[in-house]
Amino acid sequence: EPVTLTVGDYRKEQGVEDYDEINRGWRQVILKKRSSGPTVGKPSTRSYQLFFMASYDMDTFLEFILSDGFNQVYDLDAETVELLKNDEAERVKFGARFLKQVLFGELTIPIKQDALEKRLEKRRAEIAARKASERSGDFDARYDGPAEDGAI
Repeated sequence: EPVTLTVGDYRKEQGVEDYDEINRGWRQVILKKRSSGPTVGKPSTRSYQLFFMASYDMDTFLEFILSDGFNQVYDLDAETVELLKNDEAERVKFGARFLKQVLFGELTIPIKQDALEKRLEKRRAEIAARKASERSGDFDARYDGPAEDGAI
């Protein structure tokens, strides 16, 4: 049947505007990284992991949001947590906010008071314990050299 539609009408008919709204934040993350060029440097392995989880693995991202580690740092109210549990589109939008915060320092998700200091203290203690273990010779035998049976 011959039908004439404007691009705007076609987009509306197909629901494209809804998808655009959901993905707007994610596109902003991509554009921000691309527009930064090489000055931002190469992202760490952890940055890549967070990017792929928050962009493509909504089930794992939800587990991450509900984890103790996340909740020790970020201050989300119960209503927001319930929304993220039950609405994948909202989780996608939150993922973009999260990426902007961890990759570019845009503080849009509230952080608990003293959370960063506590994490730094914990990390310093872990590093100190590892160094002390190395100095005492209390190594993990798996890393001392090749296994006797030739296995790696």
